[in-house]
Amino acid sequence: MNNEFMSQDISKLSESLSKAKAAFGPILKNKTVKTKSFSYDYADLSSIEDTIKIPMMENGLVIMQPMIMVGAQRVLVTILSHVSGQWIKGEIPLSSNTIEMQTMGKEITYLRRYSLCSILGITPEDDTDGNEEAGKDKISSKRCEDRIVVRSEFAVENPLAEIKKRYPSHEPDMLEKYLKICSEKKGWTQEAFAQAALESPDLIEKHYDKFLEIYKAKPTLETENK
Repeated sequence: MNNEFMSQDISKLSESLSKAKAAFGPILKNKTVKTKSFSYDYADLSSIEDTIKIPMMENGLVIMQPMIMVGAQRVLVTILSHVSGQWIKGEIPLSSNTIEMQTMGKEITYLRRYSLCSILGITPEDDTDGNEEAGKDKISSKRCEDRIVVRSEFAVENPLAEIKKRYPSHEPDMLEKYLKICSEKKGWTQEAFAQAALESPDLIEKHYDKFLEIYKAKPTLETENK
């Protein structure tokens, strides 16, 4: 991927983006995902685009999100361009090149949505329907789920079982212990952490082996200390 992520000068772009953001209305979370274990709200791509398109056009800004191939890797590029020729871009690879087209389409939509919010520096808001107290209750009850709103289109009914299917080489009991410890550390439910791990494999793939090494050494260390 290209390491160059902005034009040499972005002063005009920054000024126009600041004006556009001041004109953005609230971006409301207009979709709800429900599973047997948890539910959460998110703003879909069309909701975000509808909110930003007029202020962006009025300030000479445009977003482009082409898909490119870098070797065998599919990469989504998000480019924020200004009429002056100044630009900023970000690149993010798809998680897999072997998934079926329908699933890949969902992932691209997810990546477009979050890349768009990231490059503009915007965050969707909860729709409390004018009821401030209800909004506080809603935010409080969904605190955990809102923090893991990633890839909300990919929510599964039983994320714990799905995790075990995805990692058949991992001992089921140890994998469950790992999920329990991680979820408690973050203040999430196990189901919520498992869903996040399905969507962000690094949560398991980068840390599970180290956890296993430490956990299996623990009984030995306890014996030595007695």
